[in-house]
Amino acid sequence: MRENQIGQKVITLKGILNLMLRFWVAVLVIMILCAGVMGFRGVSSRKKKAAAQSGQTEKEIKIKIDEKGFLNVKGVTDYEALVAERQQYLDESLLMKIDPMHKWNGNIRYRFTLAEEKSLAESGEGITDEQRAAFEAKRQQLANAYLGAFRAQENYDRIMELSGLGSETSYLNEIMGAEVTSVPGTFYVWAYGADREQMTGLLDAIESAVGEMGAAPDKSIGAYEVTAERTDAYELVDTALADTLAAKQADLANQQTTLATKMGQLNEDEAAYLAAYRKVKDDEGYVDGMTLTETREVKAVSENYQKVFLTEAAKGLGIGLGVSFLLVFLIYLFTPVVLSMQSITDMYDLPVYADGSARKTGGEQTELMKELILGAGQKETVALVSSDGRLLELPAAAGLMESLKEAGTTITAVSDINVKSEALRRLNGVSVVYLVEKCGRSRHKKIEKELLFLRELGIRTGGVFLV
Repeated sequence: MRENQIGQKVITLKGILNLMLRFWVAVLVIMILCAGVMGFRGVSSRKKKAAAQSGQTEKEIKIKIDEKGFLNVKGVTDYEALVAERQQYLDESLLMKIDPMHKWNGNIRYRFTLAEEKSLAESGEGITDEQRAAFEAKRQQLANAYLGAFRAQENYDRIMELSGLGSETSYLNEIMGAEVTSVPGTFYVWAYGADREQMTGLLDAIESAVGEMGAAPDKSIGAYEVTAERTDAYELVDTALADTLAAKQADLANQQTTLATKMGQLNEDEAAYLAAYRKVKDDEGYVDGMTLTETREVKAVSENYQKVFLTEAAKGLGIGLGVSFLLVFLIYLFTPVVLSMQSITDMYDLPVYADGSARKTGGEQTELMKELILGAGQKETVALVSSDGRLLELPAAAGLMESLKEAGTTITAVSDINVKSEALRRLNGVSVVYLVEKCGRSRHKKIEKELLFLRELGIRTGGVFLV
């Protein structure tokens, strides 16, 4: 036995749980009572809410914000617009949809032949330098006129319609262009595509649109012919486009991270204002930072009272278990009597060898204790000691002593050694004792004094027999 346990109350989780198990009926009653109270209380509360709601489906809520809070909200919406713009560009841009490792190219070069020049050449009269210069100027004038007509919005609309790309015409500028080249009188158009089919369709649309817009810029040019020299679509790798695409995607990711950070920094009031602000910020009557009114739908109160009762009752069972644990803990802490076999083991570090108070196995337990005592008695002088003399008169204790007597062993049985000097004298020559105690009756103070006296006498305490 550890000396420092005398006079100290030891409380263990195992001891509390064992006591709860011993009084499981009381624990169950408390849990059922708590479940019933919580269940009926939940149903009553739900009925009151249903009555208070009385057909109301909406309610208005005022949302206010200070100047600093509004700046935080405005910062979030500005970033939302920026992120949305960048995302829309990546989603809709015809150029960004092209795989840089499989970019398709194509071009068409337009040449102009003047009817007057052709006629002079075929007549054999020859063309003077002055005439040749005039014809070159006219061809250049035609090329410039075609370039201007090609860049017109209506021509872009027509190309988009004919190509079937299904995007804004503004995105055509990224995959298509035209210029007047250094070759006199030449009009050149280039284009990009995501695959051969798209590239071919775009070149077909360009050729058709250019054919429809062809007209002399003025009557002085006269008749002319247009010849289109088209290059078949071809595939190549564009590392510059790969770098551009990666940079734009990285920029979008950075903006999204910044937006998430700004939103995470909003407090509860600012977050509520943000939700309402998104709906009215573009309204004509809105003033920055003004108090907003939001109409919210009132969630209908459930009338499934059976479900409510069961849900609340389940909570009540948990509360009841907690209450039971607390009560047992308080009983364990403040009770003056021994509550269980476990409490003896925990507090006094003594083995409880047998429990003769058991209804069904009491006799077997008594016989077990007798065998233990007889075995010990072969080498040591043994005695039974109890903190309450009346316990030695109980059937289990009396049966043990009678059984030992029949076995031819005379054993000393004493009680109240902490108050009776005669009882102490009877322990002279005894080397080991077994305590005879009873749960719910033996008192801790008496047992502690009992153990203290035995220790002072130099007598070993072998264990405990419950009666």
